[in-house]
Amino acid sequence: MSANTADDGPRRPRSGAGLRGLLERALWAVAAAALSSAIVLFAFRSIPPLIALETQLNDIQRVLIAPREAAQDPRVTIVALTEETLVRFPYRSPVDRGYLARLMRALAEAGVRAVVLDILFDQPSEPAKDRALISAIRDFPGPVIAAWGDQRSGLIEAQREYLSWFAAESGLVLGFANVITDDDGVVRRFATRLPGIDRASLSGAAALAIGGGEPMREGVIDWRAPKTANATLFQQLPSLRVTDPPSEAVRDILYRTLEGRVVFVGADLEQTDRHQTPLGVDPANRRTIPGVAIQATVFTQLLDGRAPPNAPPWLVATIVAALAMVGAGFGLARWDLVWKAAATLAVLVGYLALVYGLALRGAQFLPTAPAVAAVFLSSLLAISLDSVLTQRKQRLIRRAFSHYLAPAMVDQLAEDPEALRLGGDRREISLIFTDIEGFTTMSEELPPDQLTRLLNDYFNAMSEVIMRHGGAIDKFIGDAVVAHFGSPRPLADHALKALLCAEELDRVAEAFRRQNAHLGLGVTRIGVHTGVATVGNFGGRARFDYTAMGDAVNTASRLEDANKRYGTRVAISRETVDAAAAGGAPLPLLLSIGQIRLKGKSQPVTVFALDAEADADFVAAYEAAFALIETDPPKARTAFEEMLRARPGAALPRWHLGRLRQGETGVLIDDL
Repeated sequence: MSANTADDGPRRPRSGAGLRGLLERALWAVAAAALSSAIVLFAFRSIPPLIALETQLNDIQRVLIAPREAAQDPRVTIVALTEETLVRFPYRSPVDRGYLARLMRALAEAGVRAVVLDILFDQPSEPAKDRALISAIRDFPGPVIAAWGDQRSGLIEAQREYLSWFAAESGLVLGFANVITDDDGVVRRFATRLPGIDRASLSGAAALAIGGGEPMREGVIDWRAPKTANATLFQQLPSLRVTDPPSEAVRDILYRTLEGRVVFVGADLEQTDRHQTPLGVDPANRRTIPGVAIQATVFTQLLDGRAPPNAPPWLVATIVAALAMVGAGFGLARWDLVWKAAATLAVLVGYLALVYGLALRGAQFLPTAPAVAAVFLSSLLAISLDSVLTQRKQRLIRRAFSHYLAPAMVDQLAEDPEALRLGGDRREISLIFTDIEGFTTMSEELPPDQLTRLLNDYFNAMSEVIMRHGGAIDKFIGDAVVAHFGSPRPLADHALKALLCAEELDRVAEAFRRQNAHLGLGVTRIGVHTGVATVGNFGGRARFDYTAMGDAVNTASRLEDANKRYGTRVAISRETVDAAAAGGAPLPLLLSIGQIRLKGKSQPVTVFALDAEADADFVAAYEAAFALIETDPPKARTAFEEMLRARPGAALPRWHLGRLRQGETGVLIDDL
């Protein structure tokens, strides 16, 4: 058998088949990456749990990893209506308009730039207090924006009419105060315009009034976590601090702080208008946030025209596709699974380090869960494809090797590829050599195409017999076949298998010879021997043969050649016969040839012949005559003559009779 190996040493140029294999794997990698990318992108855009997972991971980047705000925004102050304020009034709703009038006049006195009232004026209260608040709002030197609602907010016609009248009388600018919550109840997005509503949002109207330009219509709220625990993004004051300062000095300090700011006024109550935000992922900021703080956050974001640097859809798709391609490439690489896993893990760690590094600087928030999912999914798909391709290749290899080895041996080599390493080991095996008598002369007379068909048919028939008996075809040499039993797969009964195989080879070869007798095809001579040989892969790194070497190989070859002298077709050594008989299985009928000094060997080999035409009586008569060769040559000569009269074509009796007639005695024979 011949094989190629990729051991160390100079690399040979890849064959066309190798390049085709690489191209095929590359195309499968692209297909696996494309499919994985499509699945991941679809899943993370349509499956709520996956959307929520990536959203929460994005919250972590924006709140826990991104840079934190060390100071409060100096442009905004939140004046909160707390329980401390409301407890002073005889009713909680609507908020005491007289008190709100006092608050508006205090803010005007402080030089506040604008006031945003997160309060809905949808019903009258005490007339004098209503008129006081309308007057205070009208007298305020800057814009005043208040909450608006309609039937979609639950307002009835009378409430809507009153709100419109109140706004017209006071000069209020109205904006809807809707807060958009995701499916998990967290406020992450804003909209300054809603379908079917010609008004801006409360924060949008404020930004329009202060900034002068049309703000962003929608986006993701840029939540910026404070640097210290329980800190706030804006200065927050209880309303009583503004309306009822403890002293003139405190009032003066407070007014200087408020001067030029935009003040958001709204409730800060435990059970009213509070919302979960991404800031809740920070253990130091678990509490909910009042709606007025959300409006203030969106307002400053609109003024700055900023948005959190979340990856746009095209970048998410690019990253998912790139990482899917990496995962697919690793999955289809011709590496051990451990190295594939290590490489995939290294890529993931590297990517997550990049995600962390960019988030730490607030430069870019990259996708996390989709990227990880793309790598794993593409790797799994690619590893599955690799398994399919490998199994297909193994089937091809098995089919290829099945021309040389029995299926069981091919299976063993597939399970233990190390058996095909360069080098060998010594073991006892049984060998068969075959050769066609007169083939060289016949091959010179036959047309090439006819010779090719004849030889291929012959080899096919012989190979099937060898593999059926568990043998390995070592090589074809011209018309000769070399096979061994017991390698590469160890066989406890290799001698018996070789002996039985030789018996069937003889029958098949004779049948084939008779079918092609008109072409002058000669008999097939077979030699069988059992002994210790060195078996393994011999050659160079680029190409080697799996073969057997040693004296046992030479002995089997000599036995095949010895058939010419004795007129036999199958010659078998005693080593094979004894080893085959050791298992107790019945053996074919054998005829003793003698102790032959084979060419190149100092010690004689006891050899037997296998005669397909001999029956038990013939074998018994022959062995009796053979035993007389040393004890009583004349009687042996007479016995052989009687056997030939009964069976004129018997080769061994004829050969021994010839020796006896020439005066030779004994069973020790020199193989000339």
